[in-house]
Amino acid sequence: MKRFINTVVGLLIAGVVITGLLIAYREMSRERAREKEREKAVAAPSRVSRSPRGEIIVTLDRETQERIGLTVVSLSTAEHRDVRQGFARVLDATSLRPLLNELALARTNLLASEKELARAKVLAAQTNISEKALVAAENAAGRDRLAAQAAEDKLALAFGRELANRTDLPELSRSLASLEAALIRVDLPLGVALSTSSAKARLFAPTDESEVYEAEFIGPATTIEPEFQGKALLYLVSDARRRLAPGANLTAMLDLPGGASAGVVVPRGALVRSEGRGWAFVHTGDDTFVRREVALTRPTNDGWFVTGGFKPGERVVTTGAQVLLSEMGRSAIRMLE
Repeated sequence: MKRFINTVVGLLIAGVVITGLLIAYREMSRERAREKEREKAVAAPSRVSRSPRGEIIVTLDRETQERIGLTVVSLSTAEHRDVRQGFARVLDATSLRPLLNELALARTNLLASEKELARAKVLAAQTNISEKALVAAENAAGRDRLAAQAAEDKLALAFGRELANRTDLPELSRSLASLEAALIRVDLPLGVALSTSSAKARLFAPTDESEVYEAEFIGPATTIEPEFQGKALLYLVSDARRRLAPGANLTAMLDLPGGASAGVVVPRGALVRSEGRGWAFVHTGDDTFVRREVALTRPTNDGWFVTGGFKPGERVVTTGAQVLLSEMGRSAIRMLE
C-alpha cells in the first residue's frame, strides 16, 4: 500500500513539473512573437526601390541630404570626337637611349666635319690650303655622313623613321632617362582602321582614371605584337606629372578624324563603382535618386563623355554619391535577413 501511495505521489509531482514546463514554454513563445512584432513596428522602411524600367531608386529625405552634405550639378551639352580604344604600354627606354645618344653624337660630328669642309673649300679657292688637306676634310665629312646615316637607320629600324628624324634627340634622351617623359606603344585590335596622320591619344591607368595623359603621336611602330596582330603606334608623353613606370599598362583613347558626337560629360566626382562598372545617381525628384550606368570609354580631363543614359539639364550627385551606393548595400543586406 505504501509503495502504491509513493508511486501516485511521484506521478503527481512529475505531472506538475511537466505542466509547469509547458506553461513556461508557451509563455516564452508568446514573448518571442511579441518581440518580433515590436521589431517590425520600429523597423525603418527600405529606402531602395525599382522603377517600372528596372532602374534602382534611392529615397533620401531633405534632412538626410543636408546632414551628408549632398550636392548636385546640372549636365550640359558637350561634343567629343569619335575614338578608338587601344592597349597601351610604357616602353623601357634602356635600349632606346643608346641609339638616341649615338645618333645625336654622329650628327654633332657630321656638323663639325661639314663646317671644316666648308672652311677648307674656301681656303682651297684662295690657294691657302693644300690639296691633301682638302681631301682629308672631304673624307672626314664623308665618313661622318655615313656614320650619321648608319645611326639613323639603326634607330629607324628599332623605333621608326619618324623618331629618328626628330631634331631634339639629346633633350628627348634626357627627359626619358629622368622619367619626365615616357615613350608609349599603343596596340590596336586586329581589323581596326585608323588614320595615323592626325591621331591623338589620351592615356589613363585602367584602375585609376583620375589622371589623363595627353600623348603626342610619333609614328607607326616597326613591329607587331603576336597577341594583338593589329596596327601598333608610338606616342610620347612629354609632361608626365606623375611618373609613368616602364612596363605599366594603360588604356589609350585615340581620336578619330571627322565630326564630333554630341552628349554630356558626367563629372568625375559623380562616378561610383560597383559590380565592376561605373555608375552615377541622377536627382529625379525632391527625395529620389536614380542610379544609371556610366560608359567608361571616353575619358576627359573633367570626367566621362557619354552619348546615352544621361541628358543635358539632368542633375547628378557629385557629393554624397557614395552614401547612396552604401544605402543600396544596406538594403540588400536587410533583404537577405
